[in-house]
Amino acid sequence: MRRFVKCASMTSSGLRHQAISSPIVIFLVLFSFASVSRAEGSSSQQANTAADQAPPTLQGRVEYVELEGGYYQLISNEGLKLRPVNFGNWPDCQKHGTLVDAVFKYRPTGRSFFMDNASPIELLELACKETLRDTN
Repeated sequence: MRRFVKCASMTSSGLRHQAISSPIVIFLVLFSFASVSRAEGSSSQQANTAADQAPPTLQGRVEYVELEGGYYQLISNEGLKLRPVNFGNWPDCQKHGTLVDAVFKYRPTGRSFFMDNASPIELLELACKETLRDTN
């Protein structure tokens, strides 16, 4: 008889626990939908704000870095280092020391094999000027 009472009390407490957890689950589901809709609204506001802003520009020079097989980076006149991910689209500018004017957008940073602190960018426009003779 004693065992039966324990099982019955376990069952009733288990049912009580399920009855309490159901409203909590419903609340969490509704709260997650509300937060998703708020996040979508804020991302659309951010997209509108980003569309209204002009992309960043750069005046600087091209530098060839001889690490990991070699790659090009852009160094602004202020000393900011940027690594264009689509620099292959402008083969005429791929000379160490070339002065450039660029319009670009920042790319999300992630894992990279490049051993530098240059920010990855995507070039939207690039105008090559003259090539400096000695930049070292």
